[in-house]
Amino acid sequence: MKLEGLSGPFPFCDYWATVLRLRGVASERLVSGGHVSFDLFRKGLDRPRTRMPKLRYYILAFMLGPGMIPYKLVFTLALLFKPKSEKKSLFPKVDRKLADYTLQLDADPTDSRWVGVSSKGRTVAPKILNPAHVSVATGLFFPMYKVLVAALLAILVIMVAIPQLPEIHPVFVRYPALSLLLYPLLLLGLYGVFRDIWTACLAPLPALGARWLFSVSGGIPEFFLAMAGVALLFYLVEWFFIPRSTLPSLFLYVNDPSSEIYPYGEGHEPYWLKGSHYWVWRFVVLAPAEIMKFWEKDWERVEVWVRADPGEKAGQIEWIVTDCHYRELWFRYDCETTKRGRQRNAALLHESMIPDGPPFSWVVEYDMDFLWHTPDVRGVFAARRSNGKVPGGLMRIIKALGRRPRRDRFRDYREQIEDLEADGGELFEEAPEHFRQLMLRKLVRLPWTYWRYPKGAVTSLKVPVYDPAAVLSLGYARASDERCQIKVSKTKGEQD
Repeated sequence: MKLEGLSGPFPFCDYWATVLRLRGVASERLVSGGHVSFDLFRKGLDRPRTRMPKLRYYILAFMLGPGMIPYKLVFTLALLFKPKSEKKSLFPKVDRKLADYTLQLDADPTDSRWVGVSSKGRTVAPKILNPAHVSVATGLFFPMYKVLVAALLAILVIMVAIPQLPEIHPVFVRYPALSLLLYPLLLLGLYGVFRDIWTACLAPLPALGARWLFSVSGGIPEFFLAMAGVALLFYLVEWFFIPRSTLPSLFLYVNDPSSEIYPYGEGHEPYWLKGSHYWVWRFVVLAPAEIMKFWEKDWERVEVWVRADPGEKAGQIEWIVTDCHYRELWFRYDCETTKRGRQRNAALLHESMIPDGPPFSWVVEYDMDFLWHTPDVRGVFAARRSNGKVPGGLMRIIKALGRRPRRDRFRDYREQIEDLEADGGELFEEAPEHFRQLMLRKLVRLPWTYWRYPKGAVTSLKVPVYDPAAVLSLGYARASDERCQIKVSKTKGEQD
């Protein structure tokens, strides 16, 4: 049985373990048994490359100027409707090698809701949820298109509103600079729609910049100079702010230390998982550069953990996992949905999980911060699948726009943070000093329940060369250290 439109399924392997080759995090039996390959999983699944904009894109940007925004919007939206067969892999050799690690799915001939799973000819799960029956998708409108839509709205407002200002009041004729007052009003309007301060601040700038460039270009050379300036502006927006999606990956997590594909070494496992099996849908997006480190690409991932063992919770999302500054954050499903939304989702899932029920799909709408590229879930929705497609995309976007994301208060966890830092050193030690507190506040305000790699997966330990005893006193850092779970005491009542 083969699954279309995604890579896998594979035995689960920790994301940061493959990215940073942390051999101590993963189970040695998983690696030595040939069930995963760190280098291949890193190259093909967790750090995949994607196509960058070609030269013709920037030639069009030079020729069209501000008209590039609606062109780009139509072009990117058209990609959503391209048949899957036309979306060719960039690296077919990597895909062929990954096939050696793919799990085999055997559908139950009497009930399409369930499958048996085997690895290298040995059964690892005799009966679990069929991932083709209950699947997961993500909506990419917010990270990929919101800045384009916001910029298009800004162009329309500026084209319509600014020429009308002199007719509204003669003071705008005497003092044309007063038209700049439109910018803060436009900023407030865009923030009200998208609830993202960076989008609100940056989206009007191409239109305002183009308007200023055209106003100062008195002749043909100045006109081309203005167009080149607009093209450069689009290049910067495209390069820094618009992420590229990649093919999603599917993994099977077996929550049994005796299993040959159990993925973790002692102390690194997410010990809060209650189910015996989970399907983990991993979605990775690539931003071509970071604001803070413009010379580096930036990959971000969102994982959706779906209960796969038979029972009343089969098919239910339990956890949504994202990254934030090399930390792994675990969000409970009910923290990302409203009560009314959960009731509707539960009804659709129940309808799908009865015998001969229709195929079902979870859809996770998420956004990404412009500055840090941190994923931020905007809503979790459920839908019946029809002919492999999930309907109702526009309504989900509208609902996600209307939902105010939950935020925790930093002051509620200040004491736990101080205790943690007093016992184990400063958090965000790997970050520049000036950004350390800002990053900590941003992370704590997100409504996660558990976190892994609390010290940062990329953190390196510095050993004083003039203190040989320091080498002997190196401790064993655990990715899922219970002492670092600063939010558990605050949310324990909610979990119970």
